[in-house]
Amino acid sequence: MATSFETIYKVALPYFRDSDLAAMYESEAEEILYGYMRQAVASFTPYCKTDLTKRDDHAREFTENLTDIEIDIIALGMSVRWARSYVLYSDNLRDKMSSKDYTYHSRGNLLASLNDLYKTLYNEFKQRMYSYTYDNGDLTQLHM
Repeated sequence: MATSFETIYKVALPYFRDSDLAAMYESEAEEILYGYMRQAVASFTPYCKTDLTKRDDHAREFTENLTDIEIDIIALGMSVRWARSYVLYSDNLRDKMSSKDYTYHSRGNLLASLNDLYKTLYNEFKQRMYSYTYDNGDLTQLHM
């Protein structure tokens, strides 16, 4: 039995709540999630015992059945890519004034917080991949 991309998206969405993503048309949101998933899969493929390259992009599914742990690791990797997209978002690099009371809101503080979030998620993603590799007995794939 195959694992659908939608199954992975449903697991990934609780990792990040994004009102911009929720406001998009379903096809647009799915393309963004697909991009995040492909990046997460590229990072996880060397460590995963299931062959993640075996997928049908037209049917939107992996041809092999993924375990819950593998799905969760990919979902966490998607959240890493989501956080990274906000760190690199150009509007976060610009200074803005609030029209409410004309006080200055530091984009630097926001960017630092987003960068901390990214680092935290990335470290958790990396640790989960390493733990998965330890649990599955193939330590040759670790690049420490």
